[in-house]
Amino acid sequence: MNRLFDKSIVLACCIAAAMGLAVDARLVAAFCLGVIATSASEVAREEHAHRASEAASYAYIIAAVFVPPFMPFAPLAFYDIARRVRRERIWPALAIGAVFVCALVADLRGGVLTTRTLLLTAILSIAATLLSLRTAQLEREQKRMRRARDKLQERALALEARNRDLADRQDYEVELATLAERTRIAREIHDNVGHQLTRASLQTEALRVVHADEPGVAADFADVKRTVDEALQ
Repeated sequence: MNRLFDKSIVLACCIAAAMGLAVDARLVAAFCLGVIATSASEVAREEHAHRASEAASYAYIIAAVFVPPFMPFAPLAFYDIARRVRRERIWPALAIGAVFVCALVADLRGGVLTTRTLLLTAILSIAATLLSLRTAQLEREQKRMRRARDKLQERALALEARNRDLADRQDYEVELATLAERTRIAREIHDNVGHQLTRASLQTEALRVVHADEPGVAADFADVKRTVDEALQ
């Protein structure tokens, strides 16, 4: 969207620079080819399409050197060249820029185009190049921000998953602690009951011995002791 907005402004300025020139087939062809070339660069997605679009931009500048009516629309081509220029490939861009400047000077001296048109073309070419470089930097910053945002989202999701694991682990540990406490209480109850039953068994046996001369009572204590002993097993 930023590129389309920039190119709309550059194209409007190019049309303003071409005002006053004779409208002939060459000027119409320059306008149409310039619009087609700059539009093709926006729809290019694959690497070979990018290279073809870049070659078309260079070809348009070369055409402007030899065909003066192409001059006013050259800033569109410079915009596309600047968007893909890299440090390791800056020399072709500088070379085509130098050739274009020489052509501007030659056209100015030869009176092929008006001074106004050539001056506006030079200013627009510089402005379009700087605008393209600024937009390229803005796009790189946006990509960097998106990558940083994606990384932060990934970290947030990872931390959320880790927090869920920790919460589940804490719940599990609480459940284990509860079960351990219940087991301890049950063991204490079991030991206490066993101790009490043992005492009851011993006391019953003692009472049975004491009442040995009373067969009925002794038999009752024997039954009680037998029941207590069964409970202890």
